Amino acid sequence: MIKILFIEGRYNSIYGAQKSMITLIENLPKNKFQPIVLTTKKGKLSNYLKEKNIEYKVIEASNRINQFGGKIPNENLFNKSKILFDLLKYNKQVYDLIKKEDIDLIYNNGFRGVVLSLIASKMAGKPSVYYKRIDGKANYLIRKLILKHHDIIFCISEGVKNGFENDELDKYNHKFKTLYTGYEFDEFSDEKLEISKEDNINIGLVGSVTPRKGYKEAIEAFKEIDKQKVRLNFYGSVSEGYEDYKKELDSMIDKYNLKDKVIWHGFVENVKEAYKNIDITILPSKSEGLPRVVIESLANGIPVVATDVGGVKEIITDEYLGYVAEDVSNIKDGIDMIIENEQYKNNNLRRREYVINKFSLKNYVDGFIDEIEKIL
Repeated sequence: MIKILFIEGRYNSIYGAQKSMITLIENLPKNKFQPIVLTTKKGKLSNYLKEKNIEYKVIEASNRINQFGGKIPNENLFNKSKILFDLLKYNKQVYDLIKKEDIDLIYNNGFRGVVLSLIASKMAGKPSVYYKRIDGKANYLIRKLILKHHDIIFCISEGVKNGFENDELDKYNHKFKTLYTGYEFDEFSDEKLEISKEDNINIGLVGSVTPRKGYKEAIEAFKEIDKQKVRLNFYGSVSEGYEDYKKELDSMIDKYNLKDKVIWHGFVENVKEAYKNIDITILPSKSEGLPRVVIESLANGIPVVATDVGGVKEIITDEYLGYVAEDVSNIKDGIDMIIENEQYKNNNLRRREYVINKFSLKNYVDGFIDEIEKIL
């Protein structure tokens, strides 16, 4: 039995990164693998894992570690020294867990997992893998920690590799493996969805409320559209540390007199219910990996307008699937094109069949197993 410790530091999130990890865990052969999830506090993640009957452990991290919204880099030197001390203590606890549970492999679901377990995994002499899910270049130190101290660096798309320098990609080429997330497409609707099911066309943005997801940019684009027939729907909760950002968004909506046309739905437990009410999905993100919302939308027959970040172009490869905007200023152009073009009303099942073939669950799980077996 191979024991894998999955480390996820975002204890209060159930979005793409967490769902992708959990999908993998649920589909690993139970006669061969024993997954255990470690997180830093009880919250949405632990509750979700409990519902799914997935084994998990909580090693409580200090409030200094459990900060989000980019606050830690802005701490003063004294506080940073305290955070470093807390991380050393946390790694000692992780080391004790690795030894107690006789863990065979460490899986870091993002960079928070790296700092929570790097010393522990090295002390225990255990191999570790890193799943890079977001594009964009990290600083030199972070890149070196990832490159030197992981046996495999899974990239959720080819696009996220731009987070490293070319010479780094060449030197560590043997560690990089592109592994597209797989999906259980049975959960998505087979119903034929059509644009303008009602008098209004419903545009949807699904994702955590953070600046990276482009909520401000969505509002800016929307105010230029014919608002008599279009509504903008936001599905997602405010990520911890971004409460002030939400207030800025509300101020923008008031400023542009959009209160009747921009609808906040909050976090939706069953996201397929949201997709039933969306005609066009937008993703004005500033950075992504292989955005789950794009694949889920296409699986529900919904065309997508997304910025050219991460692996978006690896998903939207043809016009019938949607529109890839060069930057957020072109989001409106994509929305207008889809509203005005009849082809987007007639390719619902074609979109679904495309993503089922390209992002199969079997390829995801088998690809992961094949790679980790090489290092165990």
